[in-house]
Amino acid sequence: MDGLVTGPGNGESPAAQDVAAVLAAVSLPAVEPFGPGSASLAGLPAFIPYPVPDPEPASRASTARAVQAGTAAALEQLRVLESGLAAVKAALVA
Repeated sequence: MDGLVTGPGNGESPAAQDVAAVLAAVSLPAVEPFGPGSASLAGLPAFIPYPVPDPEPASRASTARAVQAGTAAALEQLRVLESGLAAVKAALVA
């Protein structure tokens, strides 16, 4: 064999190159710090008054809870993507 043998193990197959291009194009969103000085908290009361008005207004506490829930959901999505990526890598190398 004097030529390059294309196969999944050496990354020269067209499918491997296509997958590499897709993976190179994936970009993750920028992570912004969240704290007491965050712009999304500006002007909000610390907590919702009792009795709670209808509709319920935003507060610093409810906004922080929403950010926390969104962060947990995003981390779960990243875990799913990482698992899928690991499976693709394993299939390309196998």
